[in-house]
Amino acid sequence: MTVSVAARITRTEVRRSLRAVAGNRTKVAIMALVLLFVFGPFTAVGLFFLPEAGERVAAGALSEVGGVSVSEIVTGATALVWLGLTLTATGRTATSRGDVDEPACLLISTSTRSVAAGLIGTELALYALTLLPFVALFAGAFAYGAGSVVPLAVALGVVALLLVTSIPVGFVVGLAIRHLLTTYEPVARFKRALFVLFWVGYLGVVMTEWFNRIVAALFERLANSPFGWPGELLLFAVPGQAPRPLALVGTALVVGIGLPLVLVASTAMATRHWFADEAGADESTSDVSSSNRLDALLSGVGDRALRTVAVTTLRRAKRAPIKLLYVVYPLFGFLAFIQQIIETGTVSPFIAVVLCGYVVWASGALLTLNVIGDHGRSLPTLLTTTVSGRQAVGGTIVAAVLVTAPLALVLSGGLGLASPLPPRETAFLVAATVFGAVATPAVATGIGALFPRFGSVRVSSNREAVMPSKSAFVTYTLVLLMPIVAALILYTDSAAAVAGIVSMLVSLAPMLDVTISAGVVTAIAWLTVALGVSSPVLSFGYAAHTFDRFTLE
Repeated sequence: MTVSVAARITRTEVRRSLRAVAGNRTKVAIMALVLLFVFGPFTAVGLFFLPEAGERVAAGALSEVGGVSVSEIVTGATALVWLGLTLTATGRTATSRGDVDEPACLLISTSTRSVAAGLIGTELALYALTLLPFVALFAGAFAYGAGSVVPLAVALGVVALLLVTSIPVGFVVGLAIRHLLTTYEPVARFKRALFVLFWVGYLGVVMTEWFNRIVAALFERLANSPFGWPGELLLFAVPGQAPRPLALVGTALVVGIGLPLVLVASTAMATRHWFADEAGADESTSDVSSSNRLDALLSGVGDRALRTVAVTTLRRAKRAPIKLLYVVYPLFGFLAFIQQIIETGTVSPFIAVVLCGYVVWASGALLTLNVIGDHGRSLPTLLTTTVSGRQAVGGTIVAAVLVTAPLALVLSGGLGLASPLPPRETAFLVAATVFGAVATPAVATGIGALFPRFGSVRVSSNREAVMPSKSAFVTYTLVLLMPIVAALILYTDSAAAVAGIVSMLVSLAPMLDVTISAGVVTAIAWLTVALGVSSPVLSFGYAAHTFDRFTLE
């Protein structure tokens, strides 16, 4: 009975996960681009060299690599793969998979053992669907060079064994971490700070030499441990190499004894966590005190309605910080810059300008790019009050500036002082960044009012939030970039070169014979700069007017 119910839960969850991916065209497009540009070159290189490696192994000409024996390589690599799978399963369980969907229905209609087994089966199926095709492709290329199907069969068997042993362990550890973060009051109170510290520490390790040192130490220490024993099964595919009997017996004992114990532990941990009460953080007192502090801070800014909107916007962001994650995503594109800063200990002027530009962009995208849709369920109530569009939009802008302006001042000042920029240019960088952090929230309001989004989108596997629309993101980014490009054209006096390039591109189109002069480019550049300078006022006016005339259907 337990097996059939668990299998039904697994099938249901897998179908839901696949439908969630297939139904999101943006996610599908991103995954296709990642497969093409990230895994594509890696796959091509692997398929090019693996057949030759298979030939050499079959001929017995490959007994060691870089002074390390084949036995140590396969066991060390296997241990690292097992550890990596366990850590990713732990993270997924702690953040999303450990949260049961509709627990009031599922947990009373079947046993906790069935639910836990079904969720573990779901993770196993999803990991297998992701990894096994790549393993089959690479192992098949190796087997083709070796002239035997044994490497393919052995590789698939070892990966399946690693999945079956690592995913349940990750599930138990992830549930324990989730239980600690959600039910233990002292930890639950600071879980957001712990989350930030974890990612800062993780990125710090990845971007420094510590990551390579840790991996090398684990490779050496775990190669002869039980974590690496399953890797010796791969030696069946290497002529002249034989797995140690101790490793084979140890692997069988670990799987035969350890796996049932882990499954029992998963049921016990799931029962303890899913039926426990979450830590009841008393946010009312902290909200009242923080609101009083914000009211005192904004006492001289606008009227009471504007201040109330500003305080409400900040409280909403504090309660649901996950909706602000989209502003952090572009930071992953700057990891190379940050790594260079850490390795060299210096900040180049280019990196300083680019990072300050990101701060300016993020200042507008943070709170004001969906100025109407962000009110959510409170929007009908807000529209029936006497709050005007200028007060509603202005309060949102004040909230954004209150957060981003001090951050822009500190970051731009730090980057300017750490770079070789002269004092005059450093002062200009700081002033431009702070001015941009104040102006871009106003620019974003009109664009957000033009392209609002009221429906929520899925941020993670079990988290939804109201995000700005993709049209708002693209338009906002272009509105910021175009005046900058136009100003650079005017500053560098490159209108003639730009006109030549544009004319050449236009001539490629059939039935068109148009020549763009430098004067036309200059006029367009001046017009773009003028619109860019006036865009905060124009955008704010449009957003306020749209709010005043907005009606619910």
